[in-house]
Amino acid sequence: PSAVRELVAAEIIRRGGSPPPLGRAWSDDAVVDLTAADRPAARLALLTALAAPQVRPADIAAVRARHPDPADLLHLTAWAAMTAARGVAARLPAAPADPPFPRTTEPEAT
Repeated sequence: PSAVRELVAAEIIRRGGSPPPLGRAWSDDAVVDLTAADRPAARLALLTALAAPQVRPADIAAVRARHPDPADLLHLTAWAAMTAARGVAARLPAAPADPPFPRTTEPEAT
């Protein structure tokens, strides 16, 4: 749902690369303004994007209760992970136009 995508993208930007606080209360607080139907997907997406080790089987089960197709679960979590990766990449410095080392693997001529 668009509300879930908007929430996750905004939370990634808001955190600016900083990890969420310890525990899971932050994810509950983040989804409180969403509809009850969207909260499980939003919570799982937030946890996937910002604190993957905190994902629990109950988070997955809550999403599967409304979206039983495994492809939906895969799509949600892949999107969340990719959105987080894009957030990290956006904060990286640009690569130099002319790298300070040769890009060839051939030995230099002497």
